[in-house]
Amino acid sequence: MSLREGVRTIQFRAVDNVGNSGSSSDYTVRIDHVAPVAGGWLVPELTTAQSGAVGITVQASDALSGIDSTLTKIQYGFDSDGVGQTPDITGSWIDVGYGLSSSLSSSIDWSTKQDQFLSLRAVLIDNASNSDNSVTQHFMVFPSLDLSWNSASVDRLVVRAGTEGRVNVTSMLVSNEAYAGSVVVRLQTAPADRNSNVVWTTIETRTLQPNSLADLQEQMLWTVTILNPGEIDIRLTADSSDSISERDEANNDAYMVAQGASQKMVGAVPSFSPTLVMTIIAGLYIGLQISRPKSEKCLS
Repeated sequence: MSLREGVRTIQFRAVDNVGNSGSSSDYTVRIDHVAPVAGGWLVPELTTAQSGAVGITVQASDALSGIDSTLTKIQYGFDSDGVGQTPDITGSWIDVGYGLSSSLSSSIDWSTKQDQFLSLRAVLIDNASNSDNSVTQHFMVFPSLDLSWNSASVDRLVVRAGTEGRVNVTSMLVSNEAYAGSVVVRLQTAPADRNSNVVWTTIETRTLQPNSLADLQEQMLWTVTILNPGEIDIRLTADSSDSISERDEANNDAYMVAQGASQKMVGAVPSFSPTLVMTIIAGLYIGLQISRPKSEKCLS
């Protein structure tokens, strides 16, 4: 007997050879001809500092008969470019375990997997013995190291433009883990009203000695001299050549702003103060005169 897919009710009734029939019995059955459907994966961020077992879960469903967790299994491998259905580094699939959730072995050396891809596949089997393989998904293994600026600030926002127009910059470069290598750091400036064709001017370049970030931080003091009037942008950039592999390259720059004031603007500021004081005194005097009682005005 062949039935279409879905929930079906089958009725049975016994009839003997002389036509006598017994009471009927109904049975509900689920007819499933379709393999389970795979969804996404739940995988933590993978870095070269990973250690211990790594838990992974595949999301899958089967509406009629359900997933057979005793036969369904997860497989993994490592791939060089994250393309294709079979991992090219391991060359074949490696079974992780049965069910929709499992853990990768703690013996995997993640420190050697930088820029490789963890490839995952699920062999899905439902309770009606329908089976299918999920589409291969690839997850990149990132470097664990990350450099960033914890702080960067100027001591003055406005200075007199010229050889004496110095702005002091205090900065703190930090690392999320001990780093034994050297780091090139640059101090750069550019006009704030620049267009896209204007490039940053490097004022100073420093190379931090190896192990400078062994304690996870390095404070640096800088000086910028604003020679011309106008607003300028100040930038500190670490590893601008991207020679150091990092988890996030986007946080290697810190930005500040300062302004050089012209001689005329600076000279006008002191002369303004006495005029303002005299105006305030005159206002107070007039206010007192207005608030005096009329009788007092008449006596005077």
